[in-house]
Order: sequence, then structure tokens, then C-alpha cells
Amino acid sequence: MVSETQRFMYHSFPRRRDDDKDDRKGLVVLELIARFGLLLTPEIQKWRDHKIAPSQPDEYVQESIRCCFTELSENEVGQHARYFGNYALEIGYKVLCDLGAMPVFYIPRMSEYEDYGVGPALVTQLAQVGDLVSRIKMLKAFSYDAQNCLCGR
Repeated sequence: MVSETQRFMYHSFPRRRDDDKDDRKGLVVLELIARFGLLLTPEIQKWRDHKIAPSQPDEYVQESIRCCFTELSENEVGQHARYFGNYALEIGYKVLCDLGAMPVFYIPRMSEYEDYGVGPALVTQLAQVGDLVSRIKMLKAFSYDAQNCLCGR
């Protein structure tokens, strides 16, 4: 029996898709993990900014690659598997933290068909801040170049 002080994290795979009725994909992923280690992947999200481009979603690619683990109690693993896949790796919470894992939280959309809400609004604002920082960097580089040209004459 697991004591209440032990916490476990689960990496479940493959995420269920309508076109993947059998477990062949899960077996392939398991084989790849056994041969190469955990598969670290970027996440691609599509968000629609209704003010800038109402008809076209923007694609944002997470710059860091990651592998997701979910903290679950033993009795939650079965329900989790229905969506995230029948295969799961169990690793102790402290072990993952010692390896540098960081907790995150997700802000879900209101529904899978809606492109508004807190999550998309935050992502849109962060993208705009990132764009502003890039423009400031370019302006700074331009001003240094201009100063060097004037001083070098």
C-alpha cells in the first residue's frame, strides 16, 4: 500500500484519437521510449485573435520541448487513461522535482469550439508583449549601429 506521503506522477500515452482504435501506436511509443528515452516534444496551439485576424487562427509553438506528467491518485489512473492512453509511466514526485521538473497549470478554453476566454486572451497578450520586446531589441541594435556610423565618420 502506498503511504499518503508518497506522491506519484504519471506520463500517459498515446493520447486517444478517433483514428487510433487499437493500441499499436502505444506499443510503438513504448518501444521508442525504451530505445531513446522520454520523447520531448513542442506543443502547437492555435489561437484566434478576434481583433487582429478574426478569420485566421495564429499558431503558437511552445519554444521549449517538454514531457508532461500528471499527479494522480491510484484510483484516478483508469479514468485518466480513457483520454490520455492506456500506457503510463509512474515516477515519484520527488524524483521528478530532483530532475528539474516544474509544475504548470492549464487554463482551459470555455469549450473546444470557442476561441475566446482567459487562456487565449493571456496567450494573445503574451505574444504581443513578445513582439514588442523584439521590436525594442531591433530599435536598440539600430540605434547602436547609427551611433557607430556617426562616431566613426
